[in-house]
Amino acid sequence: ATTLNAQKYSTIWNRPSQGLNHEPQTTEHMKKIRTKTGCIVAFVAVAIAIVTGVRSCLHPLTSGSGFSLTQQSHTDATHAVLNHIKQLGEWEFLSIYDEVLIDTTRSRFLAQDDELVRIYHGTLRLGIDMDECTQEWVTSEGDSLLFHLPPIQLLDQNFIDEARTRSFYQHGEWDSQTREALYLRARHAMVQRCITPENLKKAEENAIQQIKALLRTLGYTKVKVVIN
Repeated sequence: ATTLNAQKYSTIWNRPSQGLNHEPQTTEHMKKIRTKTGCIVAFVAVAIAIVTGVRSCLHPLTSGSGFSLTQQSHTDATHAVLNHIKQLGEWEFLSIYDEVLIDTTRSRFLAQDDELVRIYHGTLRLGIDMDECTQEWVTSEGDSLLFHLPPIQLLDQNFIDEARTRSFYQHGEWDSQTREALYLRARHAMVQRCITPENLKKAEENAIQQIKALLRTLGYTKVKVVIN
């Protein structure tokens, strides 16, 4: 028989889920995510610098002449930034750290029952897969931009940090199939606890705020974001 019985060990293991607390990551995958985020910021900074430089250089030439190259440069910079965002792939807006304790027992005749208790740690990343955007994911009307984005989802299915998984208590010998079963139960428990309507809404709010802030740096004050 297998049970999810963290309460049984509460006197010696009392570390509840950290909810929305962020846990520093050291895996290569999380380093790539940070690199992507840094690329967005750097790319926008370059775009702004280009637009600002073009405006400064052309101001004496375009003042009072109706020349529109500055506006064209701003539009080109905006398209470049949007294309860069589209090519990022996964864009994270909320990470949730969690840990669970999973145990299983095996009855033995006239002997102490075998028991295995393991602790699992994981970080679930909620965000948008930009590869799922339609061709018309951004539309414009005058000085307004409208974003149509795919739904918030779990970006990485392999979110358990197996390097940190350890046996809290073990009595008896256990095969790899049993350990795999415990892993799957831990994964299921984390999904049930963390992928909640509240967390999905929070990730959606973060997405809207970040995208609007990003576009404000390019001069767009009228930005609407629709997440399916």
